[in-house]
Amino acid sequence: MERRGLSISSLTFIILGLIFQAIFAGSTSAFGFIVPFIFAVVAAFFVVNAHEGGAYLFMLLSAGVMVGYWTTIATWIFLIVIPVLFLLIIKMKQPVEEIDVDRDFPAQKVYSEGSSDPRIILPRSKWVILNDYKIKKQAFSVGDELELNVILGSAKIDLERALMDGELMDLSLMNVLGDTTIKLPEKWSATVEMNTLLGSVKALGHQEDGIIQRSTIDVGHPASSFGHFNIKINSVLGDVKVVQKRRK
Repeated sequence: MERRGLSISSLTFIILGLIFQAIFAGSTSAFGFIVPFIFAVVAAFFVVNAHEGGAYLFMLLSAGVMVGYWTTIATWIFLIVIPVLFLLIIKMKQPVEEIDVDRDFPAQKVYSEGSSDPRIILPRSKWVILNDYKIKKQAFSVGDELELNVILGSAKIDLERALMDGELMDLSLMNVLGDTTIKLPEKWSATVEMNTLLGSVKALGHQEDGIIQRSTIDVGHPASSFGHFNIKINSVLGDVKVVQKRRK
């Protein structure tokens, strides 16, 4: 609750900055108002849907563009430096070493000799920016929480190959101008919350398209399933698919 209040306070300062920009830079100025306004709208979307990382990233981008307008520093420098610094901070805060399974572990080396335990650990938080991230054929282990953030990239994760800690998993997905596909294991139930801002989400036979859409679906019965997923999707100008055998 305290973090939510901080996000709202930060967004309030961004809004005040936009009012200043509209008055002194003009509401038709591309980098003086329009671009920071778009970033602020996306940030507000993530604040409302309680995605802290996305909210702060786009608030910083909005503030950076506004500051860049009044300085001699080229605006594009802010657009590059802010995401890079943001990612570095995220990596420093991660408690688990992040592993690129496609690069570090060929499919035939997934299991150690004489052992059936996966050697690959998927980090609790994964950011994919201007990149592709795929885990389709490798076996891997994952905890009871996974946050996947895709910006101007693509991600495909096949959870049928995952060894999970328990029978309940929380999956949070932020997708901005990206293409993301998540495949769920059979005989698992799921609750899927879909929040879209000019995006498209197809989840287990249900589809959401439009400017601002929000819906929640329940698939399967937890009591008669091997496990249950709680999935929250926030999509902005991107495509997200959550699939399961016999449910497309």
